[in-house]
Amino acid sequence: MNRRTVFVIATLFFACCFIVSGCRRDGLDRVPVEGNITLDRKSVRDGYITFKPQTGTSCPDVSGQIKDGKYRISRNDGPVVGSYTVGIVASEPTGRTVKAPMTGIESPEMKQVIPAEYTGIMGRSSLTATIKKGKNVVNYDLSSAGNGSKK
Repeated sequence: MNRRTVFVIATLFFACCFIVSGCRRDGLDRVPVEGNITLDRKSVRDGYITFKPQTGTSCPDVSGQIKDGKYRISRNDGPVVGSYTVGIVASEPTGRTVKAPMTGIESPEMKQVIPAEYTGIMGRSSLTATIKKGKNVVNYDLSSAGNGSKK
């Protein structure tokens, strides 16, 4: 699979997670989570963050949109108390256009700007979070070279 295909699949996956995470009536004791996401000390302009529960945490994946380096997931849509693997994806236009193979429609070519070790694509991410009762602020300062950290 080439990088573009992986990126398209990841973007669709996170978009679906975000849409599905709409109004919740599941009886789970959810909590809000918010924070800032930077890459090389610059705010991530647009993207998605996903909290995937680790073993022992019973909750579906929870996603939120990153806008201008910030994300906020309300209590209604938030995670439950527990441990999570976190995936972050963001893309930006390359300045070129590409044609869709089947339709021939041109659209801006996008590139993934977050290193693969943080994306959660194919189940891999070095990012984690522990969510506690009450308000949670979870920030990530990522590096293009890898080895990002939680602030």
